[in-house]
Amino acid sequence: MTLPEPFRDHFGPEEHLYGWLVNRFADDLDSGGPTAEICRDHLDASRADAVQLRLLAALHRIVLRGDAPELERFYPNLGGTDAYATSWPLFEEVVAAHVDELRGGLEVAPQTNEVGRSACLLIGIFEAVRRTGLHRIRLLEPGASAGLNLLVDRYRFRGDDWAYGPTDSPLTIDTQSAGARPVPFEVVARRGCDLAPVDVSTAAGREYLTSFVYWPADVRAGVRAAVDEARERMPIAHVGLEGVPPAQKASGWDIRTDGPALRLDGDVLARSTHHGPPLILV
Repeated sequence: MTLPEPFRDHFGPEEHLYGWLVNRFADDLDSGGPTAEICRDHLDASRADAVQLRLLAALHRIVLRGDAPELERFYPNLGGTDAYATSWPLFEEVVAAHVDELRGGLEVAPQTNEVGRSACLLIGIFEAVRRTGLHRIRLLEPGASAGLNLLVDRYRFRGDDWAYGPTDSPLTIDTQSAGARPVPFEVVARRGCDLAPVDVSTAAGREYLTSFVYWPADVRAGVRAAVDEARERMPIAHVGLEGVPPAQKASGWDIRTDGPALRLDGDVLARSTHHGPPLILV
């Protein structure tokens, strides 16, 4: 597999800016353009390394801080609505002008911080409470980034036939799911750890989150070992959302069979996307 392949396969159709842009990056890689210079040390990267996401986020940070105002009109989160189909020369100029910074950005692992992932965590908590009978819980999250998902009990969730959480929450998450069985619980303590925690109270932290977790196998194994060791001392439920979907095809991929799996102590409870809903319970 050559590097342009995961670029082209990641999003499939070009119905949004990033789907179009990764395909242009792939073309530029093939033609030896500035993208090839940026990615020269990552040509043998695996799909799990998500080089394309690292590059998209690094470019996004340049736009967010105002150093590429000519591109702002293409980014919906900045209010942009302009068509981008013929705008590659503008993007290429910015990419070529920031080769060193973009190459450095490839060393920064993607951080998926969307609170939509809390929908998966919530389903895992419901089932853990049912299995253990313990309704007062402590949340411990390795790789917590900014810790947004540690606030799962403060968000309002709704599905096709269920709802949970404070009705006055400023955030409501549509899980696009049916069949969940809510169980009341109380979070009595919450702690998160991260090798590079993000402080969302700072402008730099907010910019970083806005611009974008794939863990190496040895790190995942270490987490599992730590959980297993702790089980000997206390009741623990291990909730995780992991998995790398197959390469995108023209028709996309089916969340029900290919989406990252929500697991509780190894048992698959649901499948979703890396960013949360839709959530398909199994």
